Amino acid sequence: MSRLLLPSLLALVWLSLLSPALAAELPRPVAQVPLLNLAPGDHPDLEAFLSTWWAKHYRTAASNAFGPDSVRIGRFDLDEDGEPELVLMIDNPKWDGAKGKPMVVAGWTGEKWFPLGWSWGDEDTVFVTTEMRDGWRTLDSGTLLLRWFADSYREQAKR
Repeated sequence: MSRLLLPSLLALVWLSLLSPALAAELPRPVAQVPLLNLAPGDHPDLEAFLSTWWAKHYRTAASNAFGPDSVRIGRFDLDEDGEPELVLMIDNPKWDGAKGKPMVVAGWTGEKWFPLGWSWGDEDTVFVTTEMRDGWRTLDSGTLLLRWFADSYREQAKR
């Protein structure tokens, strides 16, 4: 009996030591990025962005087309330069995937929004985290992490 007990105890001790290290890998959330419906009115900057990056789908007659009522946006200063970046999500059942809804993080170039990274998430679970890489905050989309690598956000599985 003691021969079976010792390996089991060792395994439990090993797991208890390992689990805090695994938990430490996931950055902690510090603020939610509220993704709200696009407010009524003129949004030429957002219209241009949507028409450029979803040209075949935004305000078209395509089978999986969507309009402004399917767009959710939030803003957060991810690189602490005083200018908020844009988080935009398509909230339309035709676009839902296994990892959530499509979303993009975009930065303002002075003239237009430009994608900094693409991913998937859920509208109520997009958080800015404590982790920073090269001056950019990591995002937790609920299903994936978006981490900054050199010049863009890249998604990574949550472990």
